[in-house]
Amino acid sequence: MCKTEKSTLFHSIFERADLNLLTKIPTNSSDEIRMSKKVVDQLKVALKYQMALFKHFNVPIIVWDQDFRIMEFNPAFEQLTGYRAQELIGKEIQLLFPEDQKTGISDQIREILNLTELPIQCKNGQVKIVLWNSANIYADDHETCISSIAQGIDITDRIRNVSIIKTNANNLRMILEKDVDPILILDQKGIVLFANPASHRFFNQVDLPGETFGLPLTNESKTEIDVIHNNKENSVVEMFTDDIDWQGEQSILVRMHDITDLRKNEQNLIDSEKKFRTLFEESRDAIYISNIEGHFTDINPAGMTLFGYASKADIINIDIANDIYDNPSDRDKVISTISANFGQTGHLFRFYSDSL
Repeated sequence: MCKTEKSTLFHSIFERADLNLLTKIPTNSSDEIRMSKKVVDQLKVALKYQMALFKHFNVPIIVWDQDFRIMEFNPAFEQLTGYRAQELIGKEIQLLFPEDQKTGISDQIREILNLTELPIQCKNGQVKIVLWNSANIYADDHETCISSIAQGIDITDRIRNVSIIKTNANNLRMILEKDVDPILILDQKGIVLFANPASHRFFNQVDLPGETFGLPLTNESKTEIDVIHNNKENSVVEMFTDDIDWQGEQSILVRMHDITDLRKNEQNLIDSEKKFRTLFEESRDAIYISNIEGHFTDINPAGMTLFGYASKADIINIDIANDIYDNPSDRDKVISTISANFGQTGHLFRFYSDSL
């Protein structure tokens, strides 16, 4: 069959089969004629089924001849490209490819016999990436290729999503590597899969991946532990853990925050408060703390003795201006002076014993 005989692939196949059968029908045998017509009817049914399958198949299908001219494509291909079949039948298949891809496209199309990603330019100018697979159709000699048929899957969104995932993964890795806190990712056995630069500095070890983490992991998302790291001193570390998916495997994210200085400062504050309390309680001078409403919040034993009270419970709720000062307006003057210099939060007063 010459490739220019028929307009479509499926009609060409049917017509060839139809003619071949009819030329073999003996004119002197009515039984054989009836039998051959039965075969032709069966072929027509098969062709009808094939055409329906071609039309309704939800995967884009295109057929082209050996001159790379389009012979047919199905509605799914129309939906993919935005072209109607009648717009492109008989035209070169190169029309479907972006301008910068047209050079050497014939060689690339021949490679579609294997799974190949090729871009398609739609009618509206949009370029889509399609994964193609094809097969050649041969003439009766089984050697002459008369056309090719290909089916494609639009993977544009898939590639875009993969690109987004890769970008997010790269961003995540960059964030992890820039973080000042040690961050590690462990497998379920506690083997280090990833360690950021801060981890290498903290443990003073270059090749952490592949090593056993070695620190206890609990079911608590936040744990405080003592660690000896590169300076050979004990460090207090706040360790946060969480389950994550890392490169397709269920893994454990570990973040360690050194709170050694924080704990030292807290201890220094506790020690300072103890010293203050000792001075406050043991001072021979009367010392008290009052709020801006004019009530005691704390007073030392010397202060209670000075004002004539036996316990803090008796003095805490009294009105300082009216109950302590001989002239209540004097307290306002004192408070105004203090507030102008230190603000209005609370007031610490110390009465020296030599002024009593």
